[in-house]
Amino acid sequence: MMLSFSMALKSAEDFAKIKMRSYCEFKQCFVFRGAKPEEKLYGAIYATVDRQTGKNGYILGSDLPKTKWLPVEK
Repeated sequence: MMLSFSMALKSAEDFAKIKMRSYCEFKQCFVFRGAKPEEKLYGAIYATVDRQTGKNGYILGSDLPKTKWLPVEK
């Protein structure tokens, strides 16, 4: 069963204890961050949510390939 976007967003916000403002989507997981899509962050740590297990984690920004960040709209 694949985790829905809204459940992944809530999970990431609860885990990181911040409001998420943008995300990117990969085959295996969602990656969330607290900055808006057009804001640049250097040395940041982003919250991840596995799409199948719902397990939370963190990833360094330098571990992400160049990605297009999408806005989180609630």
